[in-house]
Amino acid sequence: MSKSVLSIFWSLLLSITPALANDGRVEFRPGVFRTNGVLAVEFWSGQERVGLAPEISPAGIQIRLPGDVFRPVLFQRQSGSRDRLVLGPTQVGDLIVTLRLKRLNPSLIERTLEVKAAAQQKFAVSFDFFPAAAGDGTFATFSESVSKPTRYDTLGGGPEYPDIPGQTFPLAAFRAHGRVFGVIGDSPANWENRCLVELDPQLGRLAILNGDGRGPYELRIKYDAKDSYHCQMDGWQALERGEARRYVTWLFADRAETHYDLQLAAHLALANGKGWNSSALEAILRNTAYLLCRRNLMRNESRYLFISGIGYGWKQWVSDGFWMAVGLNDPEKLTESSFC
Repeated sequence: MSKSVLSIFWSLLLSITPALANDGRVEFRPGVFRTNGVLAVEFWSGQERVGLAPEISPAGIQIRLPGDVFRPVLFQRQSGSRDRLVLGPTQVGDLIVTLRLKRLNPSLIERTLEVKAAAQQKFAVSFDFFPAAAGDGTFATFSESVSKPTRYDTLGGGPEYPDIPGQTFPLAAFRAHGRVFGVIGDSPANWENRCLVELDPQLGRLAILNGDGRGPYELRIKYDAKDSYHCQMDGWQALERGEARRYVTWLFADRAETHYDLQLAAHLALANGKGWNSSALEAILRNTAYLLCRRNLMRNESRYLFISGIGYGWKQWVSDGFWMAVGLNDPEKLTESSFC
């Protein structure tokens, strides 16, 4: 266990309260309004607007279809209560799309995009957040600050693609004036290993993507059984007619004076978002297993595998996959590990 991981563990241990509560931290809530005939979502902390709803992404969701670029999803219908908002459904190509915003605690919002295909459809989604004070703070991933437009890939940085920026924790964050606002992506295993982080300080945008629309390419483990571990990869999610899927991200706010505070806030937000909050030990162990789980796209032993770092390499053996599924209390992954 690295020094940084140990530091975060002890900070979690010292800062924990029952249910990892965010008492005394930064309030964070969505606000829906209508502009140019469509619904837009801003974010507020007290009386201060902290998240914008620009024309390029008024509801914070963009979708790309084959042959096109990312375009905003435009919602017309709103339902639900203040802490459980529902936008849509609306149609994008052959997709029926519904956005749900659920406030889990005063500083944490679960954002779920439900997608159903009326016909076979490939697509990619960008889950955006636009900090209101973008020119007055620091953009960052979990591991580093970012000063220019950068896209990170959960398959990058490992032995397969060492020249592609990679991140194990899918986090895009903005820190200013003692606070942090961030977006956390789901486990790459739940997004077919297509989980990208994008930061653009010039545009003032944070984003988590479940694909970038790139064409097919060969993904191969270069240094470990390279003739056995390879597959065709691309930048798309794909649904068959009638198939539906849910894509979850979390938006959070917290106090943060340093980058280390930002890392701790992200771990707390993920643990609270998943309900892994009975103790600091549960939070950091389940977070780690969740973020290191991948879809096994290269072989048929199991639908999932457990890795030891960023990228697709350093694969773990069957027993590790089994105990990972036990730790996550995930029946599907536990069943899959038994077939290895």
